Amino acid sequence: TRPAVVLDPFGGSGTTALVARALGRQAIHVDASRDYLRLAEWRIFTSGHERRVLARSGLPVPVPPVIDGQLSLEIA
Repeated sequence: TRPAVVLDPFGGSGTTALVARALGRQAIHVDASRDYLRLAEWRIFTSGHERRVLARSGLPVPVPPVIDGQLSLEIA
């Protein structure tokens, strides 16, 4: 089966996409602001927030593949 896809049409700082990725889901993050897209990209891929989300949930840390170079932050 395919994992659930989470669509966040007003993505902002990327919290929904971050949690979806942490839980092994696919997420499509959309925002009109390039500044928010850059912030979300940093939070999701670089900041380490994903580990903190998983630590709070008590779930093991999955390592989903990353699709590089997509400003829409489509996360697989």
